[in-house]
Amino acid sequence: AEYMGENRHQSDMNVPAANRPFKHEERNDLYKIVEDYLEKIIQEVTGPKCLVLDQETTGIISLVVSQSDILKKEVFLIDLVERPTKEKFLHLKAILFLRPTERNVNFIKSEIASARFKEYYLIFSNSIANEYLREIAECDKNDVVKHVQEVFADYYVVNRELFSMNIGSTMCLDDKQTASFRPEDLAIINRIAEGLFAVCLSTRRAPAIRYFAQSEACRLIAQKLNEKIQTEYRENETWFLNDRRTLCLITHRREDAVTPLLNQWTYQAMLHELLGIKNNRLDLRKGKASGRDPTEEEFVLSCNQDEFYEANMFEDFGTLATNMKEYLEEANRKRTSSIKIESLNDMQRVLDSMPEIKKLSGNVSKHVALTCEVSRLIEEGELMDLSLVEQEIACSTRDNRIEHFRKVMEVLQNQRVSNLQKLKLVIIYALRYENDDKIPIFIDKLKALEVSPENLGLISQVCQFAGKNSRTSDLFATKDILAMASSMLSRAMKDVPNVYTQHKPFVSTLIEHIRQQKLRETDYPYTNWRNFRDSRPVDFIVFILGGATYEEAKEINFLNRSGSGTVAFLGGSFIHNSRTFLAEMSKFGKETRESTDVKIKME
Repeated sequence: AEYMGENRHQSDMNVPAANRPFKHEERNDLYKIVEDYLEKIIQEVTGPKCLVLDQETTGIISLVVSQSDILKKEVFLIDLVERPTKEKFLHLKAILFLRPTERNVNFIKSEIASARFKEYYLIFSNSIANEYLREIAECDKNDVVKHVQEVFADYYVVNRELFSMNIGSTMCLDDKQTASFRPEDLAIINRIAEGLFAVCLSTRRAPAIRYFAQSEACRLIAQKLNEKIQTEYRENETWFLNDRRTLCLITHRREDAVTPLLNQWTYQAMLHELLGIKNNRLDLRKGKASGRDPTEEEFVLSCNQDEFYEANMFEDFGTLATNMKEYLEEANRKRTSSIKIESLNDMQRVLDSMPEIKKLSGNVSKHVALTCEVSRLIEEGELMDLSLVEQEIACSTRDNRIEHFRKVMEVLQNQRVSNLQKLKLVIIYALRYENDDKIPIFIDKLKALEVSPENLGLISQVCQFAGKNSRTSDLFATKDILAMASSMLSRAMKDVPNVYTQHKPFVSTLIEHIRQQKLRETDYPYTNWRNFRDSRPVDFIVFILGGATYEEAKEINFLNRSGSGTVAFLGGSFIHNSRTFLAEMSKFGKETRESTDVKIKME
């Protein structure tokens, strides 16, 4: 009974507002939410301790706090479920922060039986079934389990309003009906629903749910999330009646396949596109630049720990260069500034300023190295000229295929542009002008450039996956007269400050259609949970099955800073750049889910 008591549930739904640990603005910051969960988990267990994690909770924690920060809190050992140490540590208390899975429950049972640690504190990253708790309780013969608690940190925080489920491929879920789903497919669907449920509870929202009707996987995710929220509603009805402003929209990557194919010109998106960010880390060793200090080859990029990165992650490359110059000058002033030492207090001020100066200097070195590498790649691949063609094709609302054909052919004949970039451009053209009789000419040209048949097949695969018959969206605004007029007017009025960033992802249009009550229920039906006072939501949790992008995250950030009062979060099964997206597309129509990369002759 004690194991299954209400105290294990830490969503704070039924706690009076004055007693909740988060302020209103903090519940809109995913970093702060998960960071506070972890702080509470570790600090409430006093004395020397061991932190036991599984593969997923390791990744979830590593994106929010560093290992050194954890070790400062009397954590003397970090153990992994997948590779546990065998010796006993009877002087340590053990905090087990795990996902509530059958495998982890079996691990807990074996741990309790072996009693490697003095005491056990069980923290689950999501709701755990009562039957699992009964199994654990039956094994706890010696009363070594002192605390059981649920928190809702079951997703990977990427930015303050961006999260991921870190599932590299969901292509196995496409074009299937429920009866065709294999157990491993259903496991992915359940994992996504559980992650979305954790997002809802940790941000204290009880959203209405809409989903992309053409995807059975989206429908199942919505249904499972709906069931979880209704169960939570029955247990904490009072709190849930207070949230009638949030919509959870479960959409699909096939609604917009152009965004992950474009070259990017804002800092975070550029780094991911050109160098690849993985778990907030970037490895320059994959680049061609040589002669760099080996200590300057791998960098951590976290807006929670790097003020310059957070301030500039959504800035375009020109603004970034200006800000980088000012940042470098500031660091140089601090490094060369002299403090007159005439007393012990003066000495202390010098000593106190040294860590700050050292940190600032290291941060400057990091961003200088990254921007120099990005600049080198842009120049080598003539990406600025290429991007102009991409933007023109993607943003043009009128049929201009003759001119676009000519410009694509010019790019294909440019020896400095890589085959990967050429292939992406042809795919963008093929999405814009489906079944155009010029596409075979492009394919022949790519064949002559020794692009493999497998990679050439991506052109038809992407069009089949995300062509006009597979999406509900008017992606290029060629059908809606008002949308065409609005797009042309904005360019005429120079509302677009940078031609390289004029493209707007479809997710922005999707949110705007919801606000204007223009999103058809036949395309995005509701589940039976509709918790609104009126029909217009204010806040949004948008999840893209098939992966989100940093360009879409930028639009969500702009929306949150627009002063409209809207709070929006963006999530994806993965965070894509063009390479990972094309690798995913290479599996379209196949059963395999193995992670692969697109191999294209780059010279």
